[in-house]
Amino acid sequence: RVSSSGSTVPLATVAPDGSPYIAPLWYEWNEEDGGFYFVIRERAGFMPHILRDPRVCLSIASETPPYARCTILGKAEILGRPGEPETWRPIAERMARAYIGERGAGYIDGTAQFPRWLVRIVPDSMTTWRGGAWARRYTEGG
Repeated sequence: RVSSSGSTVPLATVAPDGSPYIAPLWYEWNEEDGGFYFVIRERAGFMPHILRDPRVCLSIASETPPYARCTILGKAEILGRPGEPETWRPIAERMARAYIGERGAGYIDGTAQFPRWLVRIVPDSMTTWRGGAWARRYTEGG
């Protein structure tokens, strides 16, 4: 099963000076392999960060109660490069439908000439929270 929430996810990369750089992006999650997939424009300013240092962080959160949240630390894998066969297209088409509805197919057709990267984030760790209660580590001594 694959899914997108219809909300962008902040993708944090490591800039050359070591500072974090965050870009909100469309994504698709693949339940089968646990990967988060991104179709990224060829000239995206953060792609050199990923190529130099594949460590990334994602933050996914619902904006309504019970405010489920997930922080994912992982590594980026390059699955497709600009100019290679359009391995990104089926994923981009699904994302476009999830994010912009029926206009999605037209969006992809109208921008298909622009090269893209296909990137998969492989989680190393995931931290999740659900609900409004405070975690015990914040309320108990020790």
